[in-house]
Amino acid sequence: MLLSMRPNSSIVRYILAVAAAAGSAYPVSAQSGDIQNGNATSYRERAVCRYERGDKAGAVGDLNRAVGIDPKDPAPYATRAFIRAAEGDQKAAIADYSSALEFSRNYANGYFGRGRARHRLRDYQGALADLDQAIRLNPNCSWAYQERAGVRLDLRQTSAAIRDYTETIRLNPKGSSAYFGRAQAVGNSKQALDDYATTISLAPKCAAAYYSRAHVRQSCGDNGGAIADFSQAIKLRGDVEDYHDLGSLRSDLGDHRGAIRDFNEATRHYPNFGPSYFIRGLDQCALGDNRAAIESFDRVIELNPEWLEAYEHRGHLRLELGDRAGSISDFREAAECYYLRGRASAIVMLQCAYARQYALRDYTQAIELNPNHAGAYCERGYTLLYMGDTKRGFEDIGRAVMLDAKSSLIALTDLVLHMVPWRST
Repeated sequence: MLLSMRPNSSIVRYILAVAAAAGSAYPVSAQSGDIQNGNATSYRERAVCRYERGDKAGAVGDLNRAVGIDPKDPAPYATRAFIRAAEGDQKAAIADYSSALEFSRNYANGYFGRGRARHRLRDYQGALADLDQAIRLNPNCSWAYQERAGVRLDLRQTSAAIRDYTETIRLNPKGSSAYFGRAQAVGNSKQALDDYATTISLAPKCAAAYYSRAHVRQSCGDNGGAIADFSQAIKLRGDVEDYHDLGSLRSDLGDHRGAIRDFNEATRHYPNFGPSYFIRGLDQCALGDNRAAIESFDRVIELNPEWLEAYEHRGHLRLELGDRAGSISDFREAAECYYLRGRASAIVMLQCAYARQYALRDYTQAIELNPNHAGAYCERGYTLLYMGDTKRGFEDIGRAVMLDAKSSLIALTDLVLHMVPWRST
């Protein structure tokens, strides 16, 4: 579980403290002006100021110069490691922290920083080793306990993670992220609700705390509280899961119109999120808006052609609206999705057969109205073959070929391709 560990103090003050812990003492009144005397300390000072002002390349450049001036000074390595880790280059950060530790074996923050970088690369055992060492060297390092808690939670060592979060809180009771982490670890319980409440009191704009508390409240039956928390998370960040999960809750409670509004917002902001289209389709069905539901299922299938439940629901809707050929097509696609997953579905096959009975009557009526309708013969033959009536099926296809050889042979080829899997079962 990778929680944000950036301290509450400014990044400048933090980086300077890190460097000082590595063995360098220099004033915190760094300016970004000209370097005086060309010493390593001045370059480090300016690097910190440049990074805070957004000049990342300039900051790294100054630190490179500092390393060149004094290659055995651990401070510039540590500062550069912090910047590289913050920018996402964890491998380079690990290399720099290792260099700093080579020249300062008792540098607790170096072990902490390297452990944190290893955690982000999912090197859990390496991270634990570094964080254990950081805590041995500095038993009051709350950040190390919190980071180790996150590693342990990722390793499903829940009890150990809770102990580390609790120790973090003891050392730093005003840090919101430790309460959030402990709430995540304890799961759906009163303790979690208390910890989320503390998180929110310390960090009122923490959307993740509202979102997570909403799920705990929902599991405890407090649906009103869950709706309020999901709504607050939407106000603070408006991520797709905020809209989607609020819509899902409203749907479960029977508020189909409210759910559809939430899913509309989810799909407006995140147009490729299939689950919101799917559940919106179910809510539209519940309100009797079948055509809108078909459009929702169309989008689901467009995003994921193997979403078999979407084919099933759309097949039912098409059948209700009289589109029997479309219904057969959807049920067939659903059945093939089941087949590809290595399991057959008797229900889908029955649905398909039910739709085909209707289609058979329609094709027969079309032939009665126009005895030379090659397409009707071909489709009726197609349907009869799927129903197992091979004699009548091939008679109809033969008649279709006589009336329109080219089109009927193309349809027959398609039929054979679709029937091969079912013949093998």
